[in-house]
Amino acid sequence: MAAGAEIFAFGDFELDEARCELRRVGAAVELQATPFRLLQHLIHERERVVSKEELLEAVWPVHPRTGPRAPRTPSRRSCSRT
Repeated sequence: MAAGAEIFAFGDFELDEARCELRRVGAAVELQATPFRLLQHLIHERERVVSKEELLEAVWPVHPRTGPRAPRTPSRRSCSRT
């Protein structure tokens, strides 16, 4: 497992950060990169309300209306998926 990567369990689901995988009752759930990053961010920030602007900054490197955002510092929690 990658340093700092965790497996988060909620209901029938598990989010495995090391494998960048969501599982339901042990079976992999197909999830594209952006929804995975969104779910991952919300899980990590589950104890507080997350603003729309924070989600845009954390999950979408380019906002569809305003173009590219400032370069983001890679997070140990991010999965690089294509």
